[in-house]
Amino acid sequence: MNSRAILLSTLATWLILSGCSQDKPGTAPTASAPPAVTDFAAEMTMTAGKDGGSGRVFGHEGKIRTKMKNSAILDTRRQTAIVLFEDNTQYTEIVLNKPLPKQEPPKPPQVPAGSGLAVFTQERRAPLFPRELAWAPLPDLQSSPCTYQPDATCTKVGTEELNGRKADKWEMKTEANPEPKFIWIDHRLRIAIRTQQGDSSYELKNIQEGPQDPTWFQVPAGYTRMELGKGS
Repeated sequence: MNSRAILLSTLATWLILSGCSQDKPGTAPTASAPPAVTDFAAEMTMTAGKDGGSGRVFGHEGKIRTKMKNSAILDTRRQTAIVLFEDNTQYTEIVLNKPLPKQEPPKPPQVPAGSGLAVFTQERRAPLFPRELAWAPLPDLQSSPCTYQPDATCTKVGTEELNGRKADKWEMKTEANPEPKFIWIDHRLRIAIRTQQGDSSYELKNIQEGPQDPTWFQVPAGYTRMELGKGS
């Protein structure tokens, strides 16, 4: 199985399981609220059960770029994601609140009995990016993370200092998952800089505010578009 097929399968699985439901993510800040800081760079760590990863995250005027093994460019206003397949200079664009085209799951590799080789199954692969990174900055600090997940209920736990930054801690609950999710909203960025739900988590560290290169949030020159569901 090539790396592009694995990446597409992982992306499809994550989007279907997460639902990616949003509610008016482009809401403008209220007149009394100062604008959120939109340009920053940070280190990111993710865990999903026994799996995980680390990389970099960059923000610029409503767009987020993740840089791990592969990159994703999230547009929080349009609610789209561009996934860059860096091994073959291709990309695909998806709408985060719409289902992906139906695709056949990849067949697991045939491993000879007694060979001792482990099969890395689809269910154990970590997502490409945290769902919460696709949320636009909250309109103000009085708004809860449930602004972008209307099927959930949110309760503010308190305000904490997280890696030297002030953040509001929220508890989110949904009927679909009885296990609560804890979300920390940074006061200046007004985005989730940490989440924790069971053994799954993500966190932004060493956040540096400042202008970012706009070209980093565009498809690089020389990349060709690939449509999902049209081969791998």
